[in-house]
Amino acid sequence: MDHEDHTQESVAREPDEVCDLDDCACTGKNIGKFTSPAALLAIAEHECLSGYDMAERLRSMPLGGETGPDSGGLYRTLRRMERFNLVTSEWDTEGGGPARRLYSLTNLGDACLDRWADTLRGHRDAIQAFLEDFEELRRDGGRGEIGAGSEDRKGAKGPLDSKGREGREGS
Repeated sequence: MDHEDHTQESVAREPDEVCDLDDCACTGKNIGKFTSPAALLAIAEHECLSGYDMAERLRSMPLGGETGPDSGGLYRTLRRMERFNLVTSEWDTEGGGPARRLYSLTNLGDACLDRWADTLRGHRDAIQAFLEDFEELRRDGGRGEIGAGSEDRKGAKGPLDSKGREGREGS
């Protein structure tokens, strides 16, 4: 591909597929991977963002983890979001450097971002309720209705430590 192929703006086209929000990652089915909601939020914050600038922004977000997403994973996510009409992109050839692909949010992408926020709130509330039940169980001596004792935890003889290992007396 020569340089001219990269300098032309994207041609408006129909999306290959349309994202079904009920089967979208915004439902939380891949809750451990926050690249999609973090990327959507970063684009929404700036209206238009390059992949490089997005990666920088994701590194500063709590959802991005300490190192942020790997570049390949981020660009795969952006291509998938573009395929599902959540974002659009066009080449920016202005300025002194190489051409950059700039990503913008579509109306469907904005709806997906809203769904992510609802999904994450729901998970936050479920996690909070779980933690409250857990803390109550521990305050009550660790033997109650919830879990019905440590024998139910795959044969563990005592409480589990923070890494999921059996607790040992005297260690």
